[in-house]
Amino acid sequence: MMRRLRFFFILILLCVAASPQFFAKGKKKKKTRAIKTSFEVFTFYDNNILRYSDYYIDKFLSGENGGRFHVNTFDDLIIAPQATIAYGKRFFRGSYSEISFGAKYNKFFVNSIKDWGKYAFALRHVFPTRTTFSFEYSFIPKYYIRHYRDKEWVEAYGYGEDAFKEYSFRKDDFSFVLKQRVMKVLELKLYYDYGKYYYNKYFTEYDATRNLVGARMFYDFSRKLKVNFGVKYSFSDARGKKNVDPTYDEYKFYFGFTFVPPKIYGFGNSVTALAIYGTRNYLSPFSPANDPVHSGRNDEYFQMFFNYKFSITKRSDLIFYANYNKRDSGTSWSETNDFVAREKSFDQFKIGVKYQYEIKF
Repeated sequence: MMRRLRFFFILILLCVAASPQFFAKGKKKKKTRAIKTSFEVFTFYDNNILRYSDYYIDKFLSGENGGRFHVNTFDDLIIAPQATIAYGKRFFRGSYSEISFGAKYNKFFVNSIKDWGKYAFALRHVFPTRTTFSFEYSFIPKYYIRHYRDKEWVEAYGYGEDAFKEYSFRKDDFSFVLKQRVMKVLELKLYYDYGKYYYNKYFTEYDATRNLVGARMFYDFSRKLKVNFGVKYSFSDARGKKNVDPTYDEYKFYFGFTFVPPKIYGFGNSVTALAIYGTRNYLSPFSPANDPVHSGRNDEYFQMFFNYKFSITKRSDLIFYANYNKRDSGTSWSETNDFVAREKSFDQFKIGVKYQYEIKF
């Protein structure tokens, strides 16, 4: 994992060093800066890294384990550096194309089992008609969720410690965004996303293909205030196996705003907030006795994001970040409702600071 990340960052630096702009000498000419690199360091605190319910947090704090807990703390401090390099070119008036590569790594200070990285490749083209098309491919080699009991191991060895196995996945994601400036104060974005999830050998029934479609509108009330709202729908078709089917469909509703207050001693700043309400319905055809985690299950969740951005220079920003996530899970079956609530409901809060810097060549 670390070798891949080191290789990726070295590749970014070599691309910059190999560019004609990097070695250019002699008389300077006025030109469009074609290469830009951006660096970001995000440090934040997460009070519930495994998204456990209060029921399991209490068990963890009381010292109860039984093979379930493979972390030292249920909260942690995370540092997430990110680097991106982009090359852009104008072909004719009003038309612009850009290609970019990026890498990000999340390092947990205490619980290294949660470390994960992400690589991305993106294309963007701006048409003269005020239309922008974007494509991105991203890859997550491994993302650890938590330890769960494997059903087959329970059947073979009972409910002892050995029945708990690592639950993790790798992911390939292909996303497409079409952005259109409909009028001076109104912008429309259309989304399509195709994701492939590959789980580790103990939980291959969760392997899934997810399709997502959505739309969001952005309206400028003034130069100081912009609002947005939208909806996204996704359908995850899971591989499943005998008596287990984690297939689901999901709706997300978005509402947010960006406010630009007066400058502070000449420095720009802005406030951004976003609220998301979602519902997820699992479509398992099996009875609660056979598939207690998914049969009749419904999730309801709320997310809130808050950013305060302070522009230090034209190329660097300092962002203060806060995020709250809440999920309430239950089922239409009385015999499994409490069990699912204990297993899947959670509250989570994150707070941190992010530093961004951009260099143009």
